[in-house]
Amino acid sequence: MVNKKTKKYTNYYFWLGLFSLTFALCAKANEESAEATAEEGAQVGNTASATVHTTPTITIGGVDIMDVVRGQQKEHKFEIPESLADGISQHYLKKRTRFTPYNHAPQRWNAEAKITVIEMADLGCLECMPTLQKVDEILKEHKDEIKFIHFYTPTTTSSAVQLAPFYGKIAQRSGGFWSYRRKLQGLTEANVDTYFNLLVNMGLDQTTVRRSAIRDSRHFYRELDADAQLAKRKKIKQSPTWLVNGIRVSEEGKESIPLEKLTDLIQYELSRIRYEEWQETKK
Repeated sequence: MVNKKTKKYTNYYFWLGLFSLTFALCAKANEESAEATAEEGAQVGNTASATVHTTPTITIGGVDIMDVVRGQQKEHKFEIPESLADGISQHYLKKRTRFTPYNHAPQRWNAEAKITVIEMADLGCLECMPTLQKVDEILKEHKDEIKFIHFYTPTTTSSAVQLAPFYGKIAQRSGGFWSYRRKLQGLTEANVDTYFNLLVNMGLDQTTVRRSAIRDSRHFYRELDADAQLAKRKKIKQSPTWLVNGIRVSEEGKESIPLEKLTDLIQYELSRIRYEEWQETKK
């Protein structure tokens, strides 16, 4: 017959033995797992120099979100054209002339455009007309994305040269400045009769032209002088010169981007603006 005391010790040793057996089995399992892990690690080490971590795939409606992001980054990638990657071009890309033309300056195309091109030229310079025509052909390809402004910048102090911009003011008053400017590109000689007849051939009444030339002359010359003085303060030494969002462009490329790079410059500004707008949408 087993007494209570003997039964108590029998239960104690039973549970102690069961615990020891369980502990031993767990220890053995952990040891085997560690050995297997070490063996796998050695095999991986023989085939690769580093552990490769993969990005989790997130899909919405079956579309990989990272594929969409990578596509957007490629679409909005901003690169500097090779022709503008040299050190001198980079200098003038950063050296922008802050310039706000007067309200009387004639302008055309897209008034809300992100690119503003300011033409600083003298309409009395017949030798400059082929260059102005060349620039017009380049800019017309992007006229929906450009605000184009003409700003009088004299090539000389001769009063005879000022006749062309003066009659340009009469044309502007009647809404025909850009037509007048285009017709100047075909002239071979320049004098007061030439400009007068040009306006008449555009459809302006002779009496109106004469009256405006007398009555508004002081006002017109005041505007032209204000333009010339502002160009001087901004140290525009070459006429014609173009400012593309403040970046100087001239035919010779003296202290500016050469005219031959104008197309690439327009593309550069369009890409830069689109990239910055895309960056804003991500904030």
